Amino acid sequence: MAKAVDVWKILWDVLEYKFFTGVAHKGFDALYGKMNPKNMHYIPAVNARAALGIAAGTSVNGVKSGVFLVDTFLGTFVEEYNNFIKSLDVSFLVFVYNSSGKKIKAPVGIPLITFSEDNYEEKLVTFDKKIIKHKKPGIIVLEEGIIE
Repeated sequence: MAKAVDVWKILWDVLEYKFFTGVAHKGFDALYGKMNPKNMHYIPAVNARAALGIAAGTSVNGVKSGVFLVDTFLGTFVEEYNNFIKSLDVSFLVFVYNSSGKKIKAPVGIPLITFSEDNYEEKLVTFDKKIIKHKKPGIIVLEEGIIE
């Protein structure tokens, strides 16, 4: 298992993600518990659409941002991406908690990785470079218990 504080350190210090939003879910408790307002800002969202709009708007302004979504909202993400976000040419991270335990497939045209504890810093850095280069959001799937 990866330690939440180490994951945040990579996101804050290495990749310079400073803004996060999302709809609260117990699957993200380990990450929520180690948030530090000295390093980042977090705005809870009332629903997935609001979270995606907040992250996209923040990214338009040049601030690297991330969204927390449960896999059941992946359809909402795809709809919002196709209807609105794609036209903005912005990148941000979309952390998707896999509540179903089923394999999550990448939506067409959207980069996706499944977080794993082996070599995760290098994988996150590489993934971040990819989404920035292509100006697209990128999905990071979090399986049950992968982060403590």
